Amino acid sequence: MRIVVFSLIFVFSTVLQAQETKAVEKDSYVIKGVGAALCRNYTQAVNEKDEQRFIFGGFLQGYITGLNESLSNVFDITPWQNDRTLGLILYKYCVENPTQQFVFAVGRVLISFNTDVLTQPSPLKPVDNVQPIILLRESVMQQIIERLNRLGYGNLAGNTISKNVQVALKAFQEKEGLEASGVPDQETLLRLFARDQAIDDL
Repeated sequence: MRIVVFSLIFVFSTVLQAQETKAVEKDSYVIKGVGAALCRNYTQAVNEKDEQRFIFGGFLQGYITGLNESLSNVFDITPWQNDRTLGLILYKYCVENPTQQFVFAVGRVLISFNTDVLTQPSPLKPVDNVQPIILLRESVMQQIIERLNRLGYGNLAGNTISKNVQVALKAFQEKEGLEASGVPDQETLLRLFARDQAIDDL
C-alpha cells in the first residue's frame, strides 16, 4: 500500500511539473478562472473577506475532485483535511509565494500531504462519544491508531476511535501542547500526519 501511495505522489508531482512547464514556457493550454490568478490575489481576498475567496475555495474543491477522478487507484487525495484546513494551509503557502499562480500553489500544497492518499473506498463513520459529531473515514481512523502505536502511545487495535484511542490521543495532545480533548480534530491530525503543515490558529 505504501509503495502504491508514493508511486501515485510521484506521478502527481511529475504531472504538475509538466503542467507548469507547458503553461509557463510553451503557453500550450489555458488556465481557467481563478486558477490563473496569483497567490497574492487569494491572500488579499481572504484578508479583506472578499466574496471572491469562495470562488477560490470552489476552485480548490473542483481541482481535488478532478484529481480523484483522473488519477488511477485514487479514492481521495485529502481524506481527513476539511475545507478550512486546506484553505489555511494554502493561505500560508501563498503568503510565502505571492507571485505563484493559484493553480500551481494548490498542486504544491496537495503534494505536501504525500502519505494521506486513500486508494480504496472507505466509509465515513462518526467518532464515538464526540459532540458535535465528527465524521472520519474508517481508513483514516485506522491510520490514526497505527500512528499512535508507532509513536508509543499503547498497543491499540480496531478501526474506530474508541475510548482507549481517545485516551492515547489525549496523551499525544498534552505532549504537543494542544487541548487534551481526546478528539481527533484538525490540528491534532495535522500534528499526527503532517507536522510541518501545523498551524497555530486552526
